[in-house]
Amino acid sequence: MRRPTTILATIVAALLATAAVTSADAAGARSHTYRISAGAWTAQTSGTIGFLSGVSCVNAAAAWASGQNGTILRTTNGGASWVRLSSPAPAGEEVTDVEFVSPTTGWAIGSANAILKSTSGGTTWSAKSFLGFTYPPYLLTLSATDASHAWIGGYDSTGGFTYDAYYSILLGTTDGSTWWSSAPMAAGDYGHGLTGIDFVDSQRGWAVTVDGSFTITTDGGRTWTTPLYPTGVDSFSDVSFADAANGWAVGQDSSYAGFIMHTTDGGRTWYRQAQSTLAAGPVSEVTAICAVSPSVAWAVCRGGFVVYTTNAGGSWTIERPTTRDLKDVSFANADTGWIVGDAGTILRHGPRLAVDTVRPVPRALAAAKVKRGKMATLKYRVDDAAPSAGTATVVIKIKNAAGKVKKTLRLGRQPTGTALKARFRANLKKGVYKWYVYATDAAGNPQSKPARQKLTVK
Repeated sequence: MRRPTTILATIVAALLATAAVTSADAAGARSHTYRISAGAWTAQTSGTIGFLSGVSCVNAAAAWASGQNGTILRTTNGGASWVRLSSPAPAGEEVTDVEFVSPTTGWAIGSANAILKSTSGGTTWSAKSFLGFTYPPYLLTLSATDASHAWIGGYDSTGGFTYDAYYSILLGTTDGSTWWSSAPMAAGDYGHGLTGIDFVDSQRGWAVTVDGSFTITTDGGRTWTTPLYPTGVDSFSDVSFADAANGWAVGQDSSYAGFIMHTTDGGRTWYRQAQSTLAAGPVSEVTAICAVSPSVAWAVCRGGFVVYTTNAGGSWTIERPTTRDLKDVSFANADTGWIVGDAGTILRHGPRLAVDTVRPVPRALAAAKVKRGKMATLKYRVDDAAPSAGTATVVIKIKNAAGKVKKTLRLGRQPTGTALKARFRANLKKGVYKWYVYATDAAGNPQSKPARQKLTVK
């Protein structure tokens, strides 16, 4: 394992020696504010009653969720519909976390050492296990910065899954498929299971543990600083950074109340925030946080509470869109994102979705005639009323007098509201046929009935 140089180790030790924790709701406040739609929560249908423990979005339309019984879900339409994806994760295994870096590329982890990767948006997955442990590890948290760099955190049992008989593990990849292991805490330091990790680039990352410790890496996770134990912390549950300097860590304090801590210097100094807001809940644990920017962060809690700040924690707003315990949060921008939790809970925050349920109307514009062996031209159009994405996937089928399909033209996605032409070589037997236009719009709505016209092959 690569170690930091003596000079770097000395600098890091000095920085940690100056670390402080200050109790101040207004510490580090920014003057710039963002507009948040208050109470703009929409409950979405997950299709599962099992708990969901992970969520990741890459924009306002595409998101993934994971959880109990091998569940991985995906939406590509802002959550108007969620579909369950097929994955190699065993049915009885919890998919503890999911992280996508683009609409196509992402990872998911199973609690019992399953590492899944997809380059198709989750349609297909490759799976592997890491073989470097005597006992099966428990994989709990995931962070990725691009298609090559990802990290997995959790704990490795040394004698059974008991509170004081495990230590932290971290797996990393720099090529997207080959994994190496690191221990952010010393192998003999039991009770340090990683509960949250976050990287802002291929080198800089942070990790928090169940016993309330915090550590930093500047070399991609190969080596870590000596653990810092902020005063009054019982356990950390998550950490999230907006950039190399500004971040938040959350969990439960020594009085078993939820807490939020903020840093503006990369984790050397921490400030307590939102005490009065969380106490008004009251909140027993803050379970996850998402730093959208240096000013904006969203956090979720037990009991269905959500808190957010738009001024770097100078003030926090608390909402309660559900009574279910919430597990994870991911926001695409300051106002649009998802939270997940117990009993299949998925809620979306942001402007109300204009859900497209209108079916497209295909039209076959004219009968066609063609000499056998020559190019035939079929004129058609697909109309689709608002809200419409302006495209539809079109298929034309040519049937004989008995209704048997003799040729299929798969035209792919075509613009709606425009007269179009489909051409093909008419190698059909001479006779009279019918051609049918089928269309499915961008929201997945199929036509009520296909359009049809006559085709004569002479």
